[in-house]
Amino acid sequence: MTNTNQTATTVASELQEQLNQTQRKFEIEKNAKNQAYCFIILLDLMKAFQEFCQNVTAENWHEACISALEIKAEEGGAQ
Repeated sequence: MTNTNQTATTVASELQEQLNQTQRKFEIEKNAKNQAYCFIILLDLMKAFQEFCQNVTAENWHEACISALEIKAEEGGAQ
C-alpha cells in the first residue's frame, strides 16, 4: 500500500469513527427528549407544556435550561 493510500485509509477510518460517535450522541439526545415527552404525556402536563411554549421563548434552550437550574439551586429547589 502506498503512503497516499494509507493516509486515505486512516482519514476514512477517523471520519467513520467520528460519524459513529455523532450517531451515538444523537441517539442519546433523541432518547432523552422522548423520555421528557413521555413524562409530559403520562403526568398529563401537555396543556401546561403548550402554555409554556406559547409564553416562554429563548434563542438557546440549553443556556436557558442552565440558567433555570442555577436559579433553582440558589433558591434551594434543584438537587
